[in-house]
Amino acid sequence: FGRGALRQAMFGHALMAARGMEPGSPAEDKYINDFLTHVIAHEVGHTLGLRHNFRASTLLPLDQLQDTARTGEQGLTGSVMDYIPVNLAAAGQKQGAYWQTHLGPYDLWAIEYAYKVFPGAKKPQDELPELHQIASRVAEAGNTYGTDEDRADPRTSVWDIGADPIAYYKQRAGLARELWKKIPTTLAKEGEGYQVMRRSFQAGLYEFVPAIGNVTKFIGGVYANRDHVGDPQGRLPLQPVPAERQRE
Repeated sequence: FGRGALRQAMFGHALMAARGMEPGSPAEDKYINDFLTHVIAHEVGHTLGLRHNFRASTLLPLDQLQDTARTGEQGLTGSVMDYIPVNLAAAGQKQGAYWQTHLGPYDLWAIEYAYKVFPGAKKPQDELPELHQIASRVAEAGNTYGTDEDRADPRTSVWDIGADPIAYYKQRAGLARELWKKIPTTLAKEGEGYQVMRRSFQAGLYEFVPAIGNVTKFIGGVYANRDHVGDPQGRLPLQPVPAERQRE
Protein backbone atom coordinates (compact mmCIF):
# COMPACT_ATOMS: atom_id res chain seq x y z
CA PHE A 1 0.00 0.00 0.00
CA GLY A 2 2.78 2.41 0.93
CA ARG A 3 4.68 1.98 -2.34
CA GLY A 4 1.58 2.19 -4.50
CA ALA A 5 0.14 5.17 -2.64
CA LEU A 6 3.45 7.01 -2.98
CA ARG A 7 3.45 6.39 -6.74
CA GLN A 8 -0.07 7.80 -6.92
CA ALA A 9 0.92 10.84 -4.88
CA MET A 10 3.87 11.46 -7.18
CA PHE A 11 1.73 11.18 -10.32
CA GLY A 12 -0.85 13.60 -8.95
CA HIS A 13 1.80 16.03 -7.78
CA ALA A 14 3.57 15.94 -11.15
CA LEU A 15 0.34 16.60 -13.05
CA MET A 16 -0.63 19.43 -10.69
CA ALA A 17 2.81 21.01 -11.14
CA ALA A 18 2.46 20.68 -14.90
CA ARG A 19 -0.91 22.42 -14.62
CA GLY A 20 0.65 25.33 -12.74
CA MET A 21 0.60 24.51 -9.03
CA GLU A 22 3.27 26.51 -7.20
CA PRO A 23 5.70 24.78 -4.80
CA GLY A 24 4.90 25.61 -1.17
CA SER A 25 1.42 26.87 -2.03
CA PRO A 26 -1.66 26.20 0.15
CA ALA A 27 -2.90 23.86 -2.60
CA GLU A 28 0.26 21.77 -2.32
CA ASP A 29 0.08 21.71 1.49
CA LYS A 30 -3.52 20.50 1.42
CA TYR A 31 -2.70 17.84 -1.16
CA ILE A 32 0.10 16.45 1.01
CA ASN A 33 -1.82 16.67 4.31
CA ASP A 34 -4.88 14.95 2.83
CA PHE A 35 -2.62 12.23 1.44
CA LEU A 36 -1.18 11.58 4.91
CA THR A 37 -4.71 11.49 6.38
CA HIS A 38 -5.71 8.99 3.70
CA VAL A 39 -2.79 6.64 4.46
CA ILE A 40 -3.16 6.87 8.24
CA ALA A 41 -6.93 6.22 8.11
CA HIS A 42 -6.28 3.01 6.17
CA GLU A 43 -3.73 1.71 8.66
CA VAL A 44 -5.85 2.65 11.69
CA GLY A 45 -8.66 0.68 10.07
CA HIS A 46 -6.42 -2.39 10.19
CA THR A 47 -5.77 -1.86 13.91
CA LEU A 48 -9.55 -1.99 14.41
CA GLY A 49 -9.74 -5.32 12.60
CA LEU A 50 -10.93 -4.18 9.17
CA ARG A 51 -9.69 -6.09 6.14
CA HIS A 52 -8.97 -4.66 2.72
CA ASN A 53 -12.05 -3.76 0.68
CA PHE A 54 -10.88 -3.45 -2.91
CA ARG A 55 -14.42 -3.18 -4.30
CA ALA A 56 -15.27 -0.05 -2.29
CA SER A 57 -13.81 2.16 -5.02
CA THR A 58 -16.81 1.37 -7.28
CA LEU A 59 -19.18 3.43 -5.08
CA LEU A 60 -19.64 6.46 -7.36
CA PRO A 61 -19.92 6.93 -11.13
CA LEU A 62 -16.86 8.48 -12.70
CA ASP A 63 -18.71 11.70 -13.49
CA GLN A 64 -19.58 12.25 -9.81
CA LEU A 65 -16.07 11.93 -8.36
CA GLN A 66 -15.39 15.66 -8.65
CA ASP A 67 -18.74 16.61 -7.05
CA THR A 68 -17.57 17.91 -3.65
CA ALA A 69 -21.12 18.13 -2.33
CA ARG A 70 -21.53 14.41 -2.96
CA THR A 71 -18.07 13.24 -1.91
CA GLY A 72 -18.05 15.52 1.15
CA GLU A 73 -21.09 13.65 2.41
CA GLN A 74 -19.93 10.06 1.87
CA GLY A 75 -16.35 10.13 0.57
CA LEU A 76 -14.88 9.19 -2.78
CA THR A 77 -15.28 5.48 -2.09
CA GLY A 78 -17.13 3.17 0.25
CA SER A 79 -14.13 2.52 2.48
CA VAL A 80 -10.74 3.75 3.63
CA MET A 81 -9.65 0.10 3.34
CA ASP A 82 -9.35 0.20 -0.46
CA TYR A 83 -6.16 1.02 -2.36
CA ILE A 84 -7.43 4.01 -4.31
CA PRO A 85 -5.54 6.25 -6.73
CA VAL A 86 -5.32 9.99 -6.44
CA ASN A 87 -8.61 11.38 -7.77
CA LEU A 88 -7.69 13.64 -10.68
CA ALA A 89 -10.09 15.59 -12.86
CA ALA A 90 -9.71 15.54 -16.62
CA ALA A 91 -8.18 18.63 -18.21
CA GLY A 92 -10.58 21.57 -18.12
CA GLN A 93 -12.87 20.01 -15.50
CA LYS A 94 -13.42 21.21 -11.94
CA GLN A 95 -11.20 19.39 -9.46
CA GLY A 96 -12.79 17.80 -6.39
CA ALA A 97 -11.17 15.99 -3.46
CA TYR A 98 -7.89 14.27 -4.27
CA TRP A 99 -7.99 11.67 -1.48
CA GLN A 100 -10.39 9.66 0.69
CA THR A 101 -10.07 11.45 4.04
CA HIS A 102 -13.05 10.20 6.06
CA LEU A 103 -14.92 6.98 6.66
CA GLY A 104 -17.10 5.50 3.97
CA PRO A 105 -20.44 3.67 4.41
CA TYR A 106 -18.77 0.25 4.38
CA ASP A 107 -16.49 1.27 7.25
CA LEU A 108 -19.43 2.33 9.40
CA TRP A 109 -21.26 -0.93 8.60
CA ALA A 110 -18.22 -3.10 9.42
CA ILE A 111 -17.54 -1.24 12.66
CA GLU A 112 -21.19 -1.61 13.64
CA TYR A 113 -20.94 -5.39 13.19
CA ALA A 114 -17.66 -5.62 15.09
CA TYR A 115 -18.28 -3.25 18.00
CA LYS A 116 -21.99 -2.60 18.52
CA VAL A 117 -23.11 -3.22 22.10
CA PHE A 118 -26.31 -5.26 22.48
CA PRO A 119 -27.99 -4.50 25.82
CA GLY A 120 -29.15 -7.62 27.60
CA ALA A 121 -26.81 -10.04 25.84
CA LYS A 122 -25.33 -12.41 28.43
CA LYS A 123 -23.10 -14.50 26.13
CA PRO A 124 -21.83 -14.24 22.55
CA GLN A 125 -24.58 -16.49 21.20
CA ASP A 126 -27.19 -13.98 22.36
CA GLU A 127 -25.81 -11.46 19.85
CA LEU A 128 -26.21 -13.74 16.79
CA PRO A 129 -29.73 -12.67 15.71
CA GLU A 130 -28.76 -9.00 15.71
CA LEU A 131 -25.44 -9.73 14.00
CA HIS A 132 -27.21 -11.71 11.27
CA GLN A 133 -29.53 -8.75 10.77
CA ILE A 134 -26.59 -6.37 10.34
CA ALA A 135 -24.79 -8.76 7.97
CA SER A 136 -27.91 -9.17 5.80
CA ARG A 137 -27.39 -5.57 4.57
CA VAL A 138 -24.50 -6.83 2.41
CA ALA A 139 -26.17 -5.81 -0.87
CA GLU A 140 -27.10 -2.26 0.20
CA ALA A 141 -25.50 0.64 -1.63
CA GLY A 142 -22.15 1.51 -0.08
CA ASN A 143 -21.63 -1.88 1.61
CA THR A 144 -19.98 -3.47 -1.44
CA TYR A 145 -17.10 -5.68 -0.31
CA GLY A 146 -14.32 -7.64 -1.97
CA THR A 147 -11.02 -8.44 -0.30
CA ASP A 148 -7.60 -9.93 -1.15
CA GLU A 149 -8.83 -13.39 -2.16
CA ASP A 150 -11.61 -11.88 -4.32
CA ARG A 151 -9.34 -10.04 -6.75
CA ALA A 152 -10.21 -12.32 -9.68
CA ASP A 153 -13.50 -10.37 -9.73
CA PRO A 154 -12.98 -7.47 -12.18
CA ARG A 155 -14.74 -5.09 -9.77
CA THR A 156 -12.30 -5.97 -6.98
CA SER A 157 -9.05 -4.28 -7.98
CA VAL A 158 -6.41 -1.98 -6.54
CA TRP A 159 -5.59 1.51 -7.87
CA ASP A 160 -8.88 2.09 -9.66
CA ILE A 161 -11.82 4.33 -8.74
CA GLY A 162 -15.36 4.79 -10.01
CA ALA A 163 -18.21 2.46 -10.86
CA ASP A 164 -16.78 1.76 -14.34
CA PRO A 165 -13.11 0.68 -14.18
CA ILE A 166 -12.83 0.49 -17.98
CA ALA A 167 -13.94 4.12 -18.38
CA TYR A 168 -11.63 5.11 -15.52
CA TYR A 169 -8.54 3.69 -17.20
CA LYS A 170 -9.42 5.30 -20.53
CA GLN A 171 -9.44 8.63 -18.69
CA ARG A 172 -6.28 7.78 -16.76
CA ALA A 173 -4.34 7.04 -19.94
CA GLY A 174 -5.38 10.48 -21.16
CA LEU A 175 -4.04 12.11 -17.99
CA ALA A 176 -0.70 10.34 -18.38
CA ARG A 177 -0.43 11.57 -21.97
CA GLU A 178 -1.37 15.09 -20.86
CA LEU A 179 1.49 15.02 -18.34
CA TRP A 180 3.98 13.76 -20.93
CA LYS A 181 3.06 16.52 -23.39
CA LYS A 182 3.58 19.20 -20.73
CA ILE A 183 6.94 17.95 -19.44
CA PRO A 184 9.11 19.88 -21.95
CA THR A 185 7.22 23.15 -21.56
CA THR A 186 6.32 23.29 -17.85
CA LEU A 187 8.74 21.00 -15.99
CA ALA A 188 11.98 21.73 -17.86
CA LYS A 189 13.73 24.48 -15.89
CA GLU A 190 16.72 26.37 -17.26
CA GLY A 191 19.91 25.39 -15.47
CA GLU A 192 18.35 22.44 -13.58
CA GLY A 193 18.82 18.71 -14.04
CA TYR A 194 16.46 16.29 -15.72
CA GLN A 195 15.43 14.42 -12.57
CA VAL A 196 11.98 16.03 -12.21
CA MET A 197 11.20 15.35 -15.86
CA ARG A 198 12.37 11.73 -15.59
CA ARG A 199 10.32 11.09 -12.44
CA SER A 200 7.26 12.68 -14.04
CA PHE A 201 7.59 10.49 -17.13
CA GLN A 202 7.91 7.39 -14.96
CA ALA A 203 4.88 8.44 -12.89
CA GLY A 204 2.78 8.61 -16.04
CA LEU A 205 4.12 5.30 -17.34
CA TYR A 206 3.23 3.54 -14.09
CA GLU A 207 -0.45 4.39 -14.62
CA PHE A 208 -0.58 1.88 -17.47
CA VAL A 209 0.61 -1.02 -15.27
CA PRO A 210 -2.54 -1.54 -13.14
CA ALA A 211 -4.67 -0.71 -16.19
CA ILE A 212 -3.31 -3.74 -18.06
CA GLY A 213 -3.88 -6.11 -15.14
CA ASN A 214 -7.28 -4.81 -14.07
CA VAL A 215 -9.07 -4.24 -17.37
CA THR A 216 -8.16 -7.65 -18.79
CA LYS A 217 -9.94 -9.33 -15.85
CA PHE A 218 -13.24 -8.48 -17.55
CA ILE A 219 -12.45 -10.93 -20.38
CA GLY A 220 -13.91 -14.27 -19.28
CA GLY A 221 -14.53 -12.68 -15.88
CA VAL A 222 -16.87 -13.68 -13.09
CA TYR A 223 -18.48 -11.41 -10.50
CA ALA A 224 -18.42 -12.83 -6.95
CA ASN A 225 -20.93 -11.91 -4.22
CA ARG A 226 -20.90 -12.77 -0.51
CA ASP A 227 -24.67 -12.88 0.07
CA HIS A 228 -26.11 -15.57 2.33
CA VAL A 229 -29.14 -17.66 1.43
CA GLY A 230 -32.26 -15.67 2.28
CA ASP A 231 -30.64 -12.21 2.26
CA PRO A 232 -33.00 -9.47 1.01
CA GLN A 233 -31.55 -9.17 -2.51
CA GLY A 234 -30.46 -12.79 -2.79
CA ARG A 235 -27.68 -12.37 -5.36
CA LEU A 236 -26.05 -15.52 -6.71
CA PRO A 237 -22.51 -16.14 -5.43
CA LEU A 238 -21.03 -16.25 -8.96
CA GLN A 239 -22.25 -14.36 -12.02
CA PRO A 240 -20.45 -14.26 -15.40
CA VAL A 241 -19.51 -10.83 -16.70
CA PRO A 242 -21.99 -9.95 -19.51
CA ALA A 243 -20.61 -10.64 -22.98
CA GLU A 244 -20.90 -7.02 -24.13
CA ARG A 245 -18.87 -5.90 -21.12
CA GLN A 246 -16.16 -8.43 -21.94
CA ARG A 247 -15.99 -7.16 -25.55
CA GLU A 248 -15.65 -3.59 -24.31
